[in-house]
Amino acid sequence: MQYCSMITIEDCFYFGQIAKTHKTDGSLLMAMDCDHPEHYKNQTMFLLSLNDKLTPFFVKELKINGDKAIVLFDSINSLQEAEILVGAEVYLPLKALPVLDESEYYLHELPGLKIIDSVYGEVGQVYQVFEMPQQYVAQVFKGESEILIPLNKVFFEKIDRKSKTLHLNLPDGLLDIYLKPEQSQQDDVSDEGDS
Repeated sequence: MQYCSMITIEDCFYFGQIAKTHKTDGSLLMAMDCDHPEHYKNQTMFLLSLNDKLTPFFVKELKINGDKAIVLFDSINSLQEAEILVGAEVYLPLKALPVLDESEYYLHELPGLKIIDSVYGEVGQVYQVFEMPQQYVAQVFKGESEILIPLNKVFFEKIDRKSKTLHLNLPDGLLDIYLKPEQSQQDDVSDEGDS
């Protein structure tokens, strides 16, 4: 098998996983974890993580049905060869993602962006994104304060990729939850100076 030494996981996005074998011809059922799976119907290659290395597999046949796909790779010709791939994580290079306009974003784009709230102004820079049970949350630091911002589409205004900013309209009081203790400490210090 040929390893892909020039592409790293950091250059890719998680696409899904090989769930199980499909037929004796070596075809596999792939569970896809992506928006708009039909966008990938003409994909000619997938990267599978095998022994902590990305290995390219070229597509002979690909049939997408919802969030599942039946894939037959050029180099896999039997059930026994296919069984080795079951459970492998599937990746694609970032460049395979569809280009989005300013009304949409990918989660991997967010770390490093400055969050601008429509009322508060600059909140801080996204450090990382967490997946919580109900939604994704951006971890942002403002000075010493950690702020967790729900990445809810209701709050989203736009992303400006050139200026590396994410514009949101956060609910009233959300930032106060995180920044109030810092403000209270500053008020306490000025009260002590008055005595």
